[in-house]
Amino acid sequence: MVVPPPAECDTLIWLRPPPNDVADDDWQWYIDGSLLDEPRRFARRTGFAIVVVDSCTGQVAFGYGWPPAWVETAAAAEAWAYSFVVGLTPMAPAITTDCLKVLKTLSAGKMVAIAATIAATHRLARVWARTFGILEEQGSQAAAKLTWMPAHGSSATIGVATKSNGHTISGLDWRANRLVDALAKAAAAFDRVLPWIAQKVWESGQLAEHAAASLGVVTHAANMHNVQAQRPEGTSVTRTFQDSRPPPRAEPRRMCTEDPEALLETALGPLAAASARGAKRSTQECGGRPTVAQRRAASTATQIQDRVDAEQVAKWLEARVLQPRSGASAGDRMQAIRERLCDKRF
Repeated sequence: MVVPPPAECDTLIWLRPPPNDVADDDWQWYIDGSLLDEPRRFARRTGFAIVVVDSCTGQVAFGYGWPPAWVETAAAAEAWAYSFVVGLTPMAPAITTDCLKVLKTLSAGKMVAIAATIAATHRLARVWARTFGILEEQGSQAAAKLTWMPAHGSSATIGVATKSNGHTISGLDWRANRLVDALAKAAAAFDRVLPWIAQKVWESGQLAEHAAASLGVVTHAANMHNVQAQRPEGTSVTRTFQDSRPPPRAEPRRMCTEDPEALLETALGPLAAASARGAKRSTQECGGRPTVAQRRAASTATQIQDRVDAEQVAKWLEARVLQPRSGASAGDRMQAIRERLCDKRF
């Protein structure tokens, strides 16, 4: 079963476009972001909406859209909506949002905002990096024109609830916020994963989790099986049996433990061995550039030491040769089999 992926690129659809596509300084922009199916990550869908209102003539334009697929939270969707609006206008417009985090992040400044969002989520930092790149040197002016208002309140909040600029919510603010919230939810639900598909995926996950748990229980029981046994003297003992055991440990290598000095005397004789040792010692203790005689003596000592090392290796290899077991060898057994086959044939 394949879950339909969200849209890859950002899109905005104007249900009622602005007149002549010209932004007026008297317009008030309302933005909102929405997230559906948050508990199920594979089914998360986000959307954002924009409503433009003129305080004199009333409603001007509205539309909704979808942020990129990597925007997976409501806060990131609303931050993307803000970034989208400032990208539509040459100068930072007056914007109203119901997400206090957007106002705080913008007011903190570029460096603080991006550092803080990187600590929280790199995807939100990606949105704010784009926003501050659009604003350039207008960050402080944009923060001054951004207003926060409490959302999802009843009509009783009109004239009572206070916005971040100290003014109370007007009837126009309340209606515009309700409209932009509905449009954002409609955008998030546009390509929402069907309930039966989400239920099937959830059930498949539960089955996989149950299978993994069952395998863990069986594996533990197979390798930790305790059995009560009786010792010859009558006492009981608990023995643990395992379905699988680790491979047997290899025997440690048998190294030659003979003294190298003794091997040297055996191979060369006492006088030659003493000469080789003295030449090697004089080369090591002599400071400055060695003489020709010292270099020859050092070369002779090195050759002798190499030969002694080779003899030690040969003795070690000889010691590792396995002795044949008692009884017929493998070749004898194969010959006996061939003879029995020949007898049966003739």
